[in-house]
Amino acid sequence: MTKSNSKPVRFLLVLLLLASATAVLPGIPSAQSQSLDEPANEIESENASPSAPFPDENAKKAWQILNASIIQLIDKGPAFEAKLRQVTRVEGQEVRAVGRYIQSSRSRGLMRMELQSSINNKISRFEQTCDGRLVWTREQVGDDVRIRRVDVGRLDEIAYTTGISARFKVGGLPELLDSIAWDYDLKLVRGVLKETQQVWILRGKMKSERLQQLLDEHELKSIPDEMPTHVRVAIAADGPFRLIPVRMEFSGDPVSGSIGPSRLISEMDIYELTAIQPPKEELFRYNTSEEDAHFTNETQDYIDRFQMRMASLPGYRSMLR
Repeated sequence: MTKSNSKPVRFLLVLLLLASATAVLPGIPSAQSQSLDEPANEIESENASPSAPFPDENAKKAWQILNASIIQLIDKGPAFEAKLRQVTRVEGQEVRAVGRYIQSSRSRGLMRMELQSSINNKISRFEQTCDGRLVWTREQVGDDVRIRRVDVGRLDEIAYTTGISARFKVGGLPELLDSIAWDYDLKLVRGVLKETQQVWILRGKMKSERLQQLLDEHELKSIPDEMPTHVRVAIAADGPFRLIPVRMEFSGDPVSGSIGPSRLISEMDIYELTAIQPPKEELFRYNTSEEDAHFTNETQDYIDRFQMRMASLPGYRSMLR
């Protein structure tokens, strides 16, 4: 087995995890009221207003709901297990992945996410787990393997916006939602998912400065077809799993020279959610082997990322513990 740090492999696997957005969610009315009803007002009262500037009240509420979802996942909500289903469209191919997700609660920091698919007749696996101290991520396409680790204990001193320690925003759905909150200009609407579940729908376009940063990181002159520039997220507005994300879509801009809706790149469903008893830590421990000795330690990358985000907020120094 060989170790690979190639950007194309990682970029594709990130897409397998991140899915794509801005296309219309099936069965959801394209535009309902832009104002929030009573449950949204409840969210606003529960959480302190973020210190980030917003173009309007709607954008502020979208931020609040996304952060309330993160809090629900890591602290207030029940521990749960769910199934994952993802479809990603890259270079004319459609890749289907299935897996499962387990999230603890009460700020224990325990999470496990697994996805598996077949790419060009090669099995692709994505595994990410956090035992409260370390987040391990293992990405594999055929014989190419990339292993990453983050020491989340070193992130305890970093907190911002809602005061959630950055240690809980590494890995799984919390990291994905947090990245969406920072990378996209979001708007909020109400909708019905498949005519069965009331949801809040957050939709947005990638911020121009974030897009340029990604292009620079990958040494690209133009936006590749597989890069998601739009996002759409459905978050449960009622029921036992209120505030848990149930569907995410990532989309790209129309093909150069054409007009029309965004191109749906990837979509992920989080479904069949089941409340579970607080799981034992053993379930979330990454069993290392001799083959895993060559991993990339990304702890400092995360520290730099969170500090850079904080530095973009007014009065961020007062948020440092």
